[in-house]
Amino acid sequence: MKQYHKQIVGQPLLPPLWALGWHQSRWGYNSTKVLREIVQGYASNAIPLDAIWNDIDWMDEYEDFTTGQGFEDLGGFVNEIHAKNLHYVPILDAGIAKRDGYAAYEDGMKRGVFI
Repeated sequence: MKQYHKQIVGQPLLPPLWALGWHQSRWGYNSTKVLREIVQGYASNAIPLDAIWNDIDWMDEYEDFTTGQGFEDLGGFVNEIHAKNLHYVPILDAGIAKRDGYAAYEDGMKRGVFI
């Protein structure tokens, strides 16, 4: 095992402490208002919380590099929870939809970056 770690994969790393804590995640948090209510619910009930996750419904029509309706103040929400020593994890699908009018798709096609 020592040789395996030293010569092949490297030493294991301990994740940050907050990553080992309590995380809240589910589909359907459709606005920062809802996210704020969830975080406040934990605080009001004295339940520990280290991170809140958002599934892909935070994106506009699930398109990468977009922010959907109800998430216009996402940056403000993230700043608020960081001030409370909490973390935000947005789930992101790495695929780019093949859709005319979708800037990421059209730019990728123009640059020839897709495999």
